Amino acid sequence: TVKVLAECGPRARINHFVQNDKYFQADVTVLMDNSGDAQEGKALARSVVGLFEEYTRLNKKVEAEILPTLQQMEDPAKIADTVAAKLPLKISDKQEILEEVSVNERLEKIYAFIEGEIGVLNTERSIRSRVKKQMEKTQREYYLNEQMKAIQKELGEIEDGKDEVAELD
Repeated sequence: TVKVLAECGPRARINHFVQNDKYFQADVTVLMDNSGDAQEGKALARSVVGLFEEYTRLNKKVEAEILPTLQQMEDPAKIADTVAAKLPLKISDKQEILEEVSVNERLEKIYAFIEGEIGVLNTERSIRSRVKKQMEKTQREYYLNEQMKAIQKELGEIEDGKDEVAELD
């Protein structure tokens, strides 16, 4: 697998490649985002950053160090691209976000994904909590039963081995 990190200015679509002796050259069309309201974009970006903060609190696998950088960013497009890069998206989802020209649409897709992931993380946490409580209850019951057996044995109420036979009856 080869990973390539490419940074560029505006989004562009490759029309075709031209191969030279030492490198490839591409003929591109620059894509402009004329779709949205700037005010809406800023509001969406702020919402995405807030939700991403919550996501990083729940998912310790995501680097929380990115948050101060995100909070200082003002360009909604950069916020969208930075958050998308930090999320554990499938390649097809990353490609879909990358191909989206509209910043507002990109932010909405990212927001929806983060909301879904937070839901999954909360459900996982709830399941872990239930399992842990059940295990603690089972361990506590076992410990108390063993203590009772030891006390009964001490008092001479049961003889060695008879308590186990009584349990089987």
